[in-house]
Amino acid sequence: MRKLYILFCCLLPLVTVAQSTKTFDCADFSFEYPESFSSAKIRDTTRIVLKLQSKYYELIVSCVESGWPKDKNIWDNDVRERFITNYSGNGKIVSITKETVQIKDDTARCLKIMLNCRKQIDNSELLLKGVIYLFFNNGNLCMFTFESQGKYSKGSPTTYPDKIMKGLKLKKNSFTGNDVSSLKRMIFESINKAYPIHVDKCLTILQVSFSENTITYKIQMDNSCEGHVDFGAFKEEMVYYFTIVLEKSFFQNLDKNECSIAYLIYNENDQLIKTITLNPKEILTYYQ
Repeated sequence: MRKLYILFCCLLPLVTVAQSTKTFDCADFSFEYPESFSSAKIRDTTRIVLKLQSKYYELIVSCVESGWPKDKNIWDNDVRERFITNYSGNGKIVSITKETVQIKDDTARCLKIMLNCRKQIDNSELLLKGVIYLFFNNGNLCMFTFESQGKYSKGSPTTYPDKIMKGLKLKKNSFTGNDVSSLKRMIFESINKAYPIHVDKCLTILQVSFSENTITYKIQMDNSCEGHVDFGAFKEEMVYYFTIVLEKSFFQNLDKNECSIAYLIYNENDQLIKTITLNPKEILTYYQ
């Protein structure tokens, strides 16, 4: 099982610690932030990819399909007007401006929204200020929301959130369809060099493949174990190891792309005797 754990680590979107910062990495971006921020529980797993808290700030990062063409400019007037029209938050918008922000080793265009709201916490009403940075990237909308006590007015400085945004690196997907297919093939060919892997005395993973939006593991079961393997327990154990070694964003991306994971169990005569399917939504519930 230790070998299986090591194998899963090959797919891990790493969260690394370097001196006084941590780094969150996912398909759309990487984000380096101060170690003073700690991870907080995420309730909306369909939109939010990262939630952080520090002594004075809360930071929520979400990434969803924008609904706009991939080459759409966040500065276009119709984009700004739609955000103004469709805003449904409980705060009052102070301003929405077109900004060029400094990110890691680059600059990026964004819409910057400043707002104020009131929130009831422990029988006390707090006045909170928020600043939101909105980016289009690879056809997705990435939103970084900072919230802290206080009140914004037009032209108020956002010095600290601006500083934190310098840790953002947006990833550009420049692959063509053929390039993506080749990349997938190279990745899975590399992984398969580690096989076969003996999970236990009964089960051996022979290979892994990706086709029709399904990551498929072919597993051989020793004939002597037929009727004695608890497949329900096996499924639970696989989910457990996934949640240990893989970031939640990995399964959010699988879910977003309507991918699934399947275990095909064969006997020693190469006859299929059991299929176990894992939906990313099932695995995501274990992160809550």
